[in-house]
Amino acid sequence: MRSTWRPRLILLLVSIAAGLAVGEVAARLVGIRPIAALPLPVQVAVEHPTLGWVNRPGVHLSWDTGNAPMTFWLDGRRATRAAPDAPPEAHAQVALIGGSFTQGYGVADEHAFGWLLDARFPDLGVDNYGTGGYGTYQSLMLLEQLFREADFRPRLVIYGFAAFHGERNVGAYRHVVTLRTQVGERLAPPHVLIAQDALTHRDPFYIRGWPLEDRSALVSLVHLIQLRWTLRGREQQIEPVTQRLLERMDRLARDRGGRLLVAILEGHPRGREGQAPYARFLQDQGIAYVDCIHPEYGNDPRLRLGGSGHPSPVLHAAWADCIAAWISANVPDTTATARTRRSSIWT
Repeated sequence: MRSTWRPRLILLLVSIAAGLAVGEVAARLVGIRPIAALPLPVQVAVEHPTLGWVNRPGVHLSWDTGNAPMTFWLDGRRATRAAPDAPPEAHAQVALIGGSFTQGYGVADEHAFGWLLDARFPDLGVDNYGTGGYGTYQSLMLLEQLFREADFRPRLVIYGFAAFHGERNVGAYRHVVTLRTQVGERLAPPHVLIAQDALTHRDPFYIRGWPLEDRSALVSLVHLIQLRWTLRGREQQIEPVTQRLLERMDRLARDRGGRLLVAILEGHPRGREGQAPYARFLQDQGIAYVDCIHPEYGNDPRLRLGGSGHPSPVLHAAWADCIAAWISANVPDTTATARTRRSSIWT
């Protein structure tokens, strides 16, 4: 019996090992890699207990094409002029919030649309609180925090909206798997879900790596499958959650004596058809918005850094023109200034 038992055990172990080896190769062939620490330090962001992360003060080089230097002031604002304090004639009455598109990730300070708007409307003064990776909810949380400061009373809040912000708002799988800490852990940002017809806040949390996940693509694949199951069903809440957050953001700005403008910056994968529910909602709710999607967005490689990365200076300038036109038409005492400074590059 002993002589029969041993060969069977060896055959079983060999079969298991072969199966694992085949699974490892297959996982790598489909693009799965062991999760590990990032190759370069995350300079532009620092962890925050409630917001998840905030901009790190200093001058940081982007990872995008050109490695542009990006300046962030002590309070986390992206530089929109030569010095943090607004010039004497300005009143810092415009506040920008949003993700990396609003932040201007990947382009030099003077090429980001926040800087271009500040230069175009020196009588207003523009402060850019855009933070890479933020969606509607984190932008709203930051805005609530800013309004608790006595000297923060902007005349106009501009939220740079992109369709993919919806995934961030609900902590959907596709967003969570892209977020990484310096040591390689995945991070779920603060987000909200609808429960009993009300928005329910969810704190940020880390997703610890499994044993051997830093070495085995197969283990990483199984972990991803488990994570997808854990976060299942959230995609169905993207649209209603985002709409409620936009309504809450507008109400907050109005309650504090200001106004919200939603600037639609990015094209939906299905084109403007995918943006239509949000545009209709904003119109029905009386929330000001402007469609700043470039007519060649997604087709013209000049609009993206390296052809596929973050928006280029060309696209930032187009966004500045689009938003400036709305400001000139809707904010008193700014039309003349905008007309003398406008230089469209939409063609």
